[in-house]
Amino acid sequence: MGNGQLAKGVDVNGSNPLDWDATEFLILYVVLIVVAVILRTIIANFVRGEGYCGTLKDADEIAMVSGGRRRFNEAVVARMLATGMLTMVEIGRFAPANRPANPTGAERAVFALGSRIKWKKVNAALCDNARQLEERLVSRGLMMGDGEVWQVRLLQAVPFLFLLGFGWIRVQVGEMRGEAVGNLIASMTIAALIGIALTFKVDRATKSGRAELASLRATNERLRRAPLSQETGMAVALFGTPVLAGTMLSDFHRMRSSDSGGGCGSDGGSGCGGGGCGGCGG
Repeated sequence: MGNGQLAKGVDVNGSNPLDWDATEFLILYVVLIVVAVILRTIIANFVRGEGYCGTLKDADEIAMVSGGRRRFNEAVVARMLATGMLTMVEIGRFAPANRPANPTGAERAVFALGSRIKWKKVNAALCDNARQLEERLVSRGLMMGDGEVWQVRLLQAVPFLFLLGFGWIRVQVGEMRGEAVGNLIASMTIAALIGIALTFKVDRATKSGRAELASLRATNERLRRAPLSQETGMAVALFGTPVLAGTMLSDFHRMRSSDSGGGCGSDGGSGCGGGGCGGCGG
């Protein structure tokens, strides 16, 4: 069987993909979208700021480095629910209960909201605390500042910009040939939406912050499975609200898992995915 009979229409000799027919190019383009997502993760991890070796002091700091302002808000409220400071009277509404003698600044901000508190109000009330905490973590080299974050955003967008340019050239070729290009344009739209979403979802933790977080997760793995009530805030800070599934706070987890919103300009999450976490000093 000759090469010309091998998979009719498929270029087995490696000629210009722009000369492939519409179906073959579309398959290639879908594969390249996946490649762009992978490259985006590699680039983000490569250009991430090194930061400085340091220690995360409490659950609030851990939550901020682990998942940004969204995770911080969740950890604060989960801790208050677990220790009886708050009750969830219905999905998305909370009421103050037992005020401790020495509440944290974040807890005071929630108590100041009065009774029948909506989740949106909690987010707004915790904004100042979250912003101040974030600034402290940036100064200690455990989170990236705005300049570093924008550098990561722009560089991780490069694979998608090349992908969109490549697709647009093929659209022009297809129109000159009289081919249907609707499916390719739809794929380009999907690629653009994925690129935009991922560009603005940035893990703000530095490499040192991620290393510290990875160490804490390894030494506190038990909290993922069976946190005590007084450990709930730390468990959520490290692993998110899924640790609440099957507990008395499972309704709070369901509320958060169905809500994509964060708080006060919610940033991207963190964690040690996509390339792992290196230790301090290399």
